[in-house]
Amino acid sequence: MYRLIIADDEFMIRQSLATLVDWKSLGFEVVLLARDGEEALQALSGADVVLSDVQMPKLTGLDLAQRVFEEKLPVRVVLISGYREFEYARRAIAYNVSEYLLKPIDLSGVKEVFGRIRADLDSERAERERQQSYRDELQTYRAAAIEKFFELARLGLFKEEKDASAYLNRFGLSAALSPLLVYPYRLRIAQGSREEPIPQEVAANILSMLFEQHGFPLAPILFPDGEDGCEVLLLAQPSLPDEKRRALCLDTAHAFRDVCAADAVLETAGPAQPLLAFARAPGVPDARSRLDDESYLLATARQHLIILNTASEPEEVCASLTELFHLITKGDSEEERRRRARQLLAVLCGLVEPQLPNFTSLFASS
Repeated sequence: MYRLIIADDEFMIRQSLATLVDWKSLGFEVVLLARDGEEALQALSGADVVLSDVQMPKLTGLDLAQRVFEEKLPVRVVLISGYREFEYARRAIAYNVSEYLLKPIDLSGVKEVFGRIRADLDSERAERERQQSYRDELQTYRAAAIEKFFELARLGLFKEEKDASAYLNRFGLSAALSPLLVYPYRLRIAQGSREEPIPQEVAANILSMLFEQHGFPLAPILFPDGEDGCEVLLLAQPSLPDEKRRALCLDTAHAFRDVCAADAVLETAGPAQPLLAFARAPGVPDARSRLDDESYLLATARQHLIILNTASEPEEVCASLTELFHLITKGDSEEERRRRARQLLAVLCGLVEPQLPNFTSLFASS
């Protein structure tokens, strides 16, 4: 339902307009019967359309139209008048008045006018929803691209700063991210009396809420780091005050205590670095020595899935996965590399099968 204000200084006219027209069937709800233009003006921000007499005390219908026009309010104006003078019509056009009705009012004409207005409003609403959907999809796409950037950086796939810069440019992220510093943290959680560990998704949601409250431009980037915590990357301007960082750490402890009944500590894990420098030399530990560790193997499988889900071309998928696998198995024998490939594929299957039950069968001959 669209919200409608009816403004007329004559009681019988505004009551008749409110009761004789089936506004609900036209898609409108009368939210105010205003006795003059000033009363209507006070309620404009809560309306979609105002149906107003031209001649009223205090403020005329044309005054209302002028205010809507000058303040760029998202309100349609329909004027009613018993006068046929050209001046009214000329000024109404100047103020982008939607329609102009003459007294005595023809109810069929009112229905016709408001049918057109509703069609226009429906079209505008559909366009706004489409644009919002597009913005939401773009935001999700950007978030996935940022996450993939740090996943690839953590695995050492950006050999030089220009490689990381090319990635940011490809996803339209360079202007937003390149000026930022990466502040590394570690989140340690003491489970206490909890029977089960806190899922990383829960920790990520809590930290995202805190980052938003503190006005940081991007959500935190999290990586598993043992059973009792995770690596947390904060992206912010170089001018980030120390007191703001201390306040974040303090609020983190309070939030985990309140939400999860767990003691948590967010502590600095190293000096801040420019984003491109961090991406080129993230200090990744030796992958081969950790491949048998279940948490690392799971993280590696997720890196593969990120590449598969976000790469735009098959060739890019093949190149990225090949380079990643060579990094992991560098120096191994052919037999050992096959063993590691089977091991990694098994974990991948475990991640994918809930959504794609036939995933394993695609590699039956491997």
